[in-house]
Amino acid sequence: MSRPLLPIERMVLHDRLLEFETLVPMIVSERSALRRWVKGGHDINSNPWNFYDADGWEMSYLEAFRMDLAEYELKTLSYAVFFKSSVFEVFFTQKNPCPTSGQGLTRHFL
Repeated sequence: MSRPLLPIERMVLHDRLLEFETLVPMIVSERSALRRWVKGGHDINSNPWNFYDADGWEMSYLEAFRMDLAEYELKTLSYAVFFKSSVFEVFFTQKNPCPTSGQGLTRHFL
């Protein structure tokens, strides 16, 4: 367990957060996640996922948050595609062309 932060350390973290927020564009969910991270006594240049960049430097919380979110969305998309393709297969043929062409779509269940 880490020690409690001194008031001066909290001020430094808060000042760094304010500067970071003015310099780096981010959406509301990213901003609130970053604020929760810093409020917990962590530096903006650290992350809970232990993500490092290609040079071996630890990513900032925001970079790692975005990377984790992208990985989550990719896994969700992969799962949805896998689930969809394992339940049924969609075939487009001359008889059953793509539905965007205005014709029907046939699903062959496995």
